Amino acid sequence: SDATGETVMRFKKKLPIRYVCETNVGYSYAYNKGIQEATGSWVTFIDDDCVAVSQWYGEVCRFIHKYPFAGAIVGRSDNFFKQNIIASLSHLYFTWWFKKHLNEGSVKVRSLAGLDNRNVSYNKKLLKRHGIRFDDLNSSSSVGAEDVDIGLQMERAHLFAFYNPKMIVFHKEPRQLRYFLNREVFYSRSMKYVQTKWRNKKIYSSRASLHWDTKLKLWIDCFVECSRALSPQKKILLVFLIVVHQFVLRPLYRFKIAG
Repeated sequence: SDATGETVMRFKKKLPIRYVCETNVGYSYAYNKGIQEATGSWVTFIDDDCVAVSQWYGEVCRFIHKYPFAGAIVGRSDNFFKQNIIASLSHLYFTWWFKKHLNEGSVKVRSLAGLDNRNVSYNKKLLKRHGIRFDDLNSSSSVGAEDVDIGLQMERAHLFAFYNPKMIVFHKEPRQLRYFLNREVFYSRSMKYVQTKWRNKKIYSSRASLHWDTKLKLWIDCFVECSRALSPQKKILLVFLIVVHQFVLRPLYRFKIAG
């Protein structure tokens, strides 16, 4: 319905593209199909609402050659709509979630639960060797946590990942509040599934946990980073939205999902 096939065929004259269609609806089905059909030893995913910088592919290849033994290489995601307050709010929550899984001062990822499929490369050979695949049971969710789940599978197999801050994409975050809230509800539902699946595994709670003062510093750093392009008035409004979201809306999500 979005003319993907026709668009691919236009580029096929210039690039060595092979178009494969997955009929099952859901991210996991598409990811598994992509890994299955890929002919190389690595497979890289980028979301359809992301715009890669010109050196993105070169940075993918550089880190793959530098760390061929890694299970995954994950890149940096920036906000495409930097002056939009809702997009900034959405990106702030993503940045907080993503950075708490990194190692400060190191390219080695601290917790693989922080892998994000909008900008990531997987070592196909290692996934196949350990029988790791995206969970099809979670594909009913419009916005899933499939990448969190596969990261936990990789940790269980004692694999590790590296972070390349120069492997950059600009993500088109939602610019309207209703789309942001809708995505948050879907994501909360998907995370509940993952947490239930891994509830008996210490791997989920221990590897991603941070001390409160570290969390506070990270929150401040993320706020400064994600609000840099906003006016002073919009920064004040962003603080207000964060408070409302944290202490009013998020408890409502959990109540709705639990009910």
